[in-house]
Amino acid sequence: MTDLNVHRQKKLTSYGEQNWMLCPCQQDQETPAGFIPAVIHDAAGPFIAALVCPECENEIAINGGRLETRP
Repeated sequence: MTDLNVHRQKKLTSYGEQNWMLCPCQQDQETPAGFIPAVIHDAAGPFIAALVCPECENEIAINGGRLETRP
């Protein structure tokens, strides 16, 4: 069960600030690592295939994660 008082004490993300999703295993950590992008390179360029938690190796699949390459 989550203690709401502890949850409220953590800094919330301000509008326009970038922030990564957190895995449930990292929510109680003081400095969570967030997810690490798993990138695959092919003939069309790199794309993000999944986001992986470095702590528990939980994986979130990404659909259409093509990265743009600029000349």
